[in-house]
Amino acid sequence: WIQGFGANATHVTLLVALYALASMLCSPVLGKLSDQFGRRPIVLLTTLGSAFVYFGYILVTALVWICLLRALSGVLAAKGGVISAWLLDCVPLEARARYLGLLGAMNGIGILLGPFIASLLLSIGPEPNYHLVFITTGLLSVSAWAGLWFVPRGHVVGCRSKSDQGIGASTGDLLVVNFGLFLCFSLILSLSALYMQACFNWGVTQAGLGIGLMTGSIAISRAWIAHRVIEWLGKTEATWICMVGMAINLMVSISLTSGAAFLFFYCIAATFYAIAGIGISVIAADRMESEQRGHAMGLLGSAASAAIVLGAATHGYVFERFSPSTPFLFWSVVLLAIALGWRIYLFKKEHCYDQTRT
Repeated sequence: WIQGFGANATHVTLLVALYALASMLCSPVLGKLSDQFGRRPIVLLTTLGSAFVYFGYILVTALVWICLLRALSGVLAAKGGVISAWLLDCVPLEARARYLGLLGAMNGIGILLGPFIASLLLSIGPEPNYHLVFITTGLLSVSAWAGLWFVPRGHVVGCRSKSDQGIGASTGDLLVVNFGLFLCFSLILSLSALYMQACFNWGVTQAGLGIGLMTGSIAISRAWIAHRVIEWLGKTEATWICMVGMAINLMVSISLTSGAAFLFFYCIAATFYAIAGIGISVIAADRMESEQRGHAMGLLGSAASAAIVLGAATHGYVFERFSPSTPFLFWSVVLLAIALGWRIYLFKKEHCYDQTRT
């Protein structure tokens, strides 16, 4: 669509960066506002704003307006942390991992259905009808806005769990961990199709199927696997072990010459990512009181967006300058180091707390 306005590949990546950058800057702000004025008003306002942005695409006449609207979309999408905090306000402590997983799964299903619905709408008529896509998306946003009025307001559900009180209410370590996790995941987002094409000569259909399987693995893991693993191993142990598992499986996948074997380990890496992401959110929720939870979730979202911005700016260059496997290997090693370093940090902090209490 934007090629009709004279856009090139640089403009396309700029739109991706604008969206993530705006979300990075505004996630903590919206989270803080939700702590002060409530989750419902913020989510209602941003959801309705998203509808107007989609309708606004119909009226644009120049590329600069598309860029501005895309940046505004990133601002409004920063409500993700507020939605997570709203959910955490409504569910018992022991059910946090389960419901965060379901929330992530619904997001994944939406990402799977969105392009499919758009492709059907674009096929109507002799020429692609982009305006019909924007009108439909705007109406879907209005429907979501209307449905949100029936969601419970939420209430304060518990404080920090006993296991986390010794660690303290700081989320600085979780921001670093979340940044590393999403920086590694941004490889999957940005380079999957290019890697499959370069190493296995896969075309659009094969690469699309591979990405679909990977995305499906994430949705299934969030909905049915993550909370069980977290309950079995514990929040902290499940999180750092899955980060290690993601890094190792990415390293294994890029060492294989079979496309099917690569995809198998790739999907396992995506599964570990899904579990670790939920684990980080649950740990942050347990550390923070309800009146600080929105800001904490917003900071985690900001760290994730910052990682995607950095990834979008560097992955392609490293991919072309060195080799297709180089960015995967490098950032997998970084993620492995972050996971092990974080576990050592927590062990030392818990040990110091126990000694002080004694």
